Amino acid sequence: MKYNVFYYLKNVNNVQLLLIKIVSILRLFFISFIFSFILFSNSKATEIIVNNTVPNQHYSLNTIRAIFVMRMTTWKNGQHIKVFVLPDNHPTHQAFTKNKLAMFPHQLRSFWNRLVDSGTGKSPTEVNSLAQMLQSVATTPYAIGYVENRASANANIRSLEY
Repeated sequence: MKYNVFYYLKNVNNVQLLLIKIVSILRLFFISFIFSFILFSNSKATEIIVNNTVPNQHYSLNTIRAIFVMRMTTWKNGQHIKVFVLPDNHPTHQAFTKNKLAMFPHQLRSFWNRLVDSGTGKSPTEVNSLAQMLQSVATTPYAIGYVENRASANANIRSLEY
């Protein structure tokens, strides 16, 4: 009989405790929702761009992550992938890693450092600005990168959907 809900509801103090627990749980969910919204949303919308020579097919999030952490080094047609990134402290890089790759910039840097330090790979080519990113991806066959709200129309670049 002690485990019956109605048994606890008979006592006003138990009802109050139950309501306090429910409100606390709802508060926790609300705070965690707000925190995750702030953490993973950013006013800077980023877009993954590729050179038109990149095979036009669907890529999964895992494939995109593998490309940017330098684990996948060739496209499905066998051509070498050329990855371009912005500096770690660039706002677009931070928005890209958080919103598109679902990781933090320091995690991405950690992957690259391990590859370089172990001698099993190399880090991507770093460019200094969004304009340089657009130029590099447009002029490098089989290149991939990212930009913030791509407005310029360049015949050598297209968006990569995943």
